[in-house]
Amino acid sequence: MRTALVVDDEYESRQLAALALQQAGFNNIRFAQNRSEAIAYSQDAMDEFDLVVVDRNLPDGPGDTPAQTTGDLLLVELLERVRDRPFVVFTGWDDSPLYQTVLGLTSRISVGGPEDSIQQVTVLRKDQSVELAAWARSICQILDRVDAIEIDTDQPLSHFRSRLLRKAALHYDGTHIKVRELSGGRSGESVWRCDVRDSAGRRTGTFIAKERAPGAPLTRTTLAGIGAIAPSRLVAGHIARIEGVSGRRVIDIYQAAGIDSQALFEIAGSDPGRASECVRDMASALEDAHTTTASSIPISEAMEVFLPWAEAEERLRELGLGLQAGIMVSVAREHQHGDLHGENVLVDGAGIAIIDFDRQCVASRVVDPITLLLSWFLHPGGPAFADINISGQDLVMLLDGTPAGDPCVEEIRLWVKREKQGDRDLWAAVMGYSLRQLRYHEVGQSQVARERLTTLISEAVVRLAR
Repeated sequence: MRTALVVDDEYESRQLAALALQQAGFNNIRFAQNRSEAIAYSQDAMDEFDLVVVDRNLPDGPGDTPAQTTGDLLLVELLERVRDRPFVVFTGWDDSPLYQTVLGLTSRISVGGPEDSIQQVTVLRKDQSVELAAWARSICQILDRVDAIEIDTDQPLSHFRSRLLRKAALHYDGTHIKVRELSGGRSGESVWRCDVRDSAGRRTGTFIAKERAPGAPLTRTTLAGIGAIAPSRLVAGHIARIEGVSGRRVIDIYQAAGIDSQALFEIAGSDPGRASECVRDMASALEDAHTTTASSIPISEAMEVFLPWAEAEERLRELGLGLQAGIMVSVAREHQHGDLHGENVLVDGAGIAIIDFDRQCVASRVVDPITLLLSWFLHPGGPAFADINISGQDLVMLLDGTPAGDPCVEEIRLWVKREKQGDRDLWAAVMGYSLRQLRYHEVGQSQVARERLTTLISEAVVRLAR
């Protein structure tokens, strides 16, 4: 279904615009007669519209006198709310480019693939219904091409998520995209592994797609942060941002490790030896890039990488615990990924690639290895998350040096041991990670995970207070 909103106070003009849009392929037309009605739509149902038509000469509300300034104000307001939709403006100006320049309406949006960029705001006179129909038809044709991409997924997808992933397939000249959701972080932003094929069944691309909040800045991993110090072979580079006519939703796509890449968590279950080799390779490469020496910082500052100190104190109080913010911790700070769980490490026959750099930071060098180690047991995608035979005390013993039976876990434990600057450095990271995991509903609802978390947090308070 193609849906459009027409904002015009004149009945005949609304009907002419609707007829032109219907001829173009828009089969669901909504109307607003003034600025107030249009603003109400933008608050409640704007995501439904693939196209918006606005008359410049509008009343502000029922009974008000129409004015061009009202239409201009409405257009600016709508553009601020929905930056990914095409607009048509009806005006009496003959010089449309001049009008666009006056209001600064020169941005472009992508309706389909990389070659389908259009001017976001098109200016027409009211008597140009033929031109309106032709322009709207071109929008429908692009969207039809997007919708024709076959999508195969293991989880139900919303209309706009499906559209974004289909648009991503067009970047690889594909006609079919297979989508598998990764468990990713616990932020609510979905992460998918995508394989694209053309009409002949040939694979044309494999990538990771991550849903982002509208307006979220691009994470340029290759220019700064951990991407600046880690070997390029470990860093999954950003390929493109996909947006436009998708309900204000956005996805970023990143290169995958290879055609048949899998998350480290998955590999650990099927081939633990291969998983441990990958961890050893990754740890060695990241350690070689480190250059910093140790310094002392307050525990409150050491925890900031995981959660604000005020939130940490509140969560500790909920558990009947407390800790002084001024306790000093010796750390060696370096660029860290910040969320290095096993779903963010992809493995294939040729090597590994790290993805999802939204939380990259400068923090203790133990942050990444301790995150990877504890995620094995405390991340919903972790291989041992649901293992009822592993208690919080077992994890304390592991952190104290008891060798792990799993070769991959043992490799990570040794990485932690090499990176920590002392017990306080280690237990500050343990407490920060554990307190952060309590944020997430799926973790908190697991009795096994909650026992582990409370045990680790309680032990961390004791160790840090010594």
